[in-house]
Amino acid sequence: MKRAIFFITTFLASIVLAASVVRPSRTVQSAPPNFYKSVIIGTGLNQPITMEFAPDGRLFILERTGNVRIYKNGSLLSTPFVVLPAATNGDRGLIGLAFDPDFNQNHYLYFYYAGSDNYNYLVRLDASGDIAIDNPTVLYQTTTPSERLHVGGTLAFGPDGMLYLAIGDNGYPPNAQDKTTPFGKILRLNRDGTIPADNPFYNEEGSQKAIFAYGLRNPWRFQFDTLTGEMILGDVGEDTWEEINIIEKGKNYGWPIAEGICNCGFEDPIYAYPHQGPSSAVTAGPVYSGTMFPPEYSGDFFYGDYGQGFIKGIDLSTREVYDFDANAGTVVDLKQAQDGSLYVLTIFPGQLFRYSYSDGNQPPAVFATADTDNGPEPLTVTFNSGGTFDPESDALTYLWDFGDGTTSTLQNPSKTYTLRGDYIVVLTVSDGSTDVLSLPLTIQVGITPTVTIAFPTEGTTYRAGDTITYEAYATDYQGNSLSNSAFITEVYHHRGSHVHPHEGPLEGVSAGSFYIPTFGKADPDQWYEIKITAIDADGLRSTVSRRIDPELSSYTIAATAQNALATIDGTPWLTPKEVLGLIGFEQELSVPFIQVIDNTLYRFTQWSQGGTRTQTVAMPEAPITFTAELTPTSHYLAQYFDNMTLSGQPILTQDEVDINYLWKYGPPQEGVPQENFSVRWSKLEQFSEGVYEFTLTTDDGMRVLLDGKIVYDAWYDQSPTEHSFSLPISAGSHNLSVEYYENQWEARAQFEYQRVGDVPSLPQNQYRLEMWNYEGWSSPLMPTTQPVINEFADTINNNWGQNVPRAGINQDKFIARWSKEIELTAGTYKFESLSDDGIRVYLNGDTIIDQWNDHGAKAYGAELNLPEGTYSLIIEYYENGWDAVAIFDYYKVIASGPPPEGIYRAEYWNTPVATIPARTADYIEEIPQINFNWGQGRPASGIGEDRFAVRLASIQTFEPANYLIKSTTDDGVRVFVDGELVIDNWTDHGATVDTVTRVLSGEHEIIMEYYENGWDAVAKLEFTIQ
Repeated sequence: MKRAIFFITTFLASIVLAASVVRPSRTVQSAPPNFYKSVIIGTGLNQPITMEFAPDGRLFILERTGNVRIYKNGSLLSTPFVVLPAATNGDRGLIGLAFDPDFNQNHYLYFYYAGSDNYNYLVRLDASGDIAIDNPTVLYQTTTPSERLHVGGTLAFGPDGMLYLAIGDNGYPPNAQDKTTPFGKILRLNRDGTIPADNPFYNEEGSQKAIFAYGLRNPWRFQFDTLTGEMILGDVGEDTWEEINIIEKGKNYGWPIAEGICNCGFEDPIYAYPHQGPSSAVTAGPVYSGTMFPPEYSGDFFYGDYGQGFIKGIDLSTREVYDFDANAGTVVDLKQAQDGSLYVLTIFPGQLFRYSYSDGNQPPAVFATADTDNGPEPLTVTFNSGGTFDPESDALTYLWDFGDGTTSTLQNPSKTYTLRGDYIVVLTVSDGSTDVLSLPLTIQVGITPTVTIAFPTEGTTYRAGDTITYEAYATDYQGNSLSNSAFITEVYHHRGSHVHPHEGPLEGVSAGSFYIPTFGKADPDQWYEIKITAIDADGLRSTVSRRIDPELSSYTIAATAQNALATIDGTPWLTPKEVLGLIGFEQELSVPFIQVIDNTLYRFTQWSQGGTRTQTVAMPEAPITFTAELTPTSHYLAQYFDNMTLSGQPILTQDEVDINYLWKYGPPQEGVPQENFSVRWSKLEQFSEGVYEFTLTTDDGMRVLLDGKIVYDAWYDQSPTEHSFSLPISAGSHNLSVEYYENQWEARAQFEYQRVGDVPSLPQNQYRLEMWNYEGWSSPLMPTTQPVINEFADTINNNWGQNVPRAGINQDKFIARWSKEIELTAGTYKFESLSDDGIRVYLNGDTIIDQWNDHGAKAYGAELNLPEGTYSLIIEYYENGWDAVAIFDYYKVIASGPPPEGIYRAEYWNTPVATIPARTADYIEEIPQINFNWGQGRPASGIGEDRFAVRLASIQTFEPANYLIKSTTDDGVRVFVDGELVIDNWTDHGATVDTVTRVLSGEHEIIMEYYENGWDAVAKLEFTIQ
């Protein structure tokens, strides 16, 4: 009789625990004693991640690192079908596969993987043979890089012939609710990668057309029920719940707003189970449709848990849950085979198991152990088959294969190994009709390599954002150093009771570094393991590990109103909420702009730490509290008009809490037209003094009024556009109004505001600068709306040319206003400007320069005799087209004193024009000689690097002689001897030498005048006897 061969390690009836939800037929006491767990592949798999049976009977197994392995005719083929360029860090890698429904005709096999370039790919290959003969055809690719967490994802064909792909939230929970990204979604594609037109969001503007369902965290595994066609998916949860969902077209499954069963407006899972201890990770398996298992299992759904290590079943008709294998290991995939058995894949260690049922002859359960697994040669090992038994108490025979060509038929033999090497030992036990193989034992004979991790050292800790450097070395038993090719390095991220691959396995690497991410999952129960293996020439290996631990801290989210709602990475919490995590780890904090607490309406005002309502914070070194200031507010009075001009009587008046509407293509309210309507929202709002930032998103026009004055005007047709502006507001009650109109197509109106800081006082001696864009032609009216730019400026010295003056300001057609108060002593003052185009200057409200017209660069001025006092100075300017110049200065007209003897008095002025101002210098110093090469730096304190003038004067004594007077300047220069102009080159120029000769004797007054326009500045004066 031909014997059936099984690799059986566990008699399942001996390990099944009491059911979570017990049906009488499935308790340990009444469960059929005929289920067996057999090991199909015990060694040779490196981090297997998923599997799929081909229609031709081959089993394809994916290794995370990119290898596609084939199990065929009872053997794992040594040569991979293909090696895909998968990433080897984090959750990334080769993850999903699916066979074409017409595989027998086209032989198409599809793969999903996160590539080494950090983008996710869906590709297709021809799998007619055991080795791929062509290059992959890319059918789909993400355009945003894949992060280390929550990549997904199963790839499978649905009963409709479409290709379904699960992608995780990419480590950023808000992605799951954002339909502009593929992350946190189920995608539905045609076989060629194109998108079916009947997808639920195909025609929704801005949404990814491929989305079939959304609101998922990490949809690791799903399968289709072959009877009902339903997709049943396991969504790996965060800290509380694991979900099993039936996925339906267009539905939202709630993450990160909801997790588990909440009845809160999202699609609830059909079943959710809590985390027991630190971690869980659900793996969805098949709905059983075979005939091998007893009839009561038909239609049951099987699932595993990678973190908790079990397999369970659910009766989908009653939703009762029962235990199937409490010691299943690190389950990453479950599949039903064609014969009705259940195949289960574990990643650590990489093994494949088969669960079968038979009510005929029961094969024996086999166990094999050894008293040692390593030592120097000669090595004597005693093997033991204790625990092995046959369910029917049949007589058993034993065959030990010692891995060196020798065997033994003893039940518990001893073996002496004399040669160095790595040996695989397997025990085969037979009851006369069935041969059963044990899990393999590895025996290392000889002294294994000595491996030392030089760094990181013991006790090393880490923070988010750190780069950890590692290095190891090893020697063989003879003391010889092993080369890099002998090393394999792996880095694991431990979280609770489960582990994530972080880097590797990296072959031929003994030194390197890895980065600690700053975002993902905030888990205080974590650490990293650096695991380094060295293999010598005889195949003997040693592995050492170094653990590094996290540096933890905490922060608390609070609010000025108790039990306020806040979100952390999109997940809602009631305040106060303490968060514990890794120092430097970043999370997104937010509070709703409007919320109701204890029947009181509140609006968000500001965070205690400043910043926007939604912002990213890093875990601090020491505990800190982030407090959201909430202010009681009132409802808007909303008035809707059946025209775009807010004219006539409103057709609808009602109270509204907030302005946050995405009406899209529908009417805003019953009785209001879908297009050609307008709305006015108004209320009396309480403000504390400060600067407020207003944000509005509109399609079409919107404007904002404060106390009846338009402070922002976007009253024109536009596609959805976000606008923002800042405005200082005094404390007290203010009438706030928002007006909106919709012309046609999509309608959208959103508006919010928050305090962003104190009203700044004007710094001493600085101008307040306000800038606006405008539409129209020459001589525009000064705007009444909030400026685009509101900042301070030391001087008015701008030659913008044809460049953009500020971010957000047009190259042409902009307006600027500078203003400040100045303290003047009594005297005569000159006010000078150089402008292209229009300029106006006001002193105490009186116009002193008025050239509000288009013109090229022209200088204008005014001279006034003024009494001592405080004056309001305003300069207005506009630019219409081409070059833009706005330069202005003022100074007091005074007479110069006599120059000093033997040294030079240097007087410096900031000036927009090439002249020596008749006013007190901005800076004065005394110098022994004139020998300056300022380059592009400032010549003196308070003096700009460009557009300045200098007068240098001295009484110098000369021996009688004929002198060469030599100046070297960049730019203009004039030299006077006793009032005579002897050198005159008052022009812009690069470094230039000018000379003249004069007979000098005794004392002479020497004056050098110099100006700098731009770029380098040089001023030198020399006297040389000829």
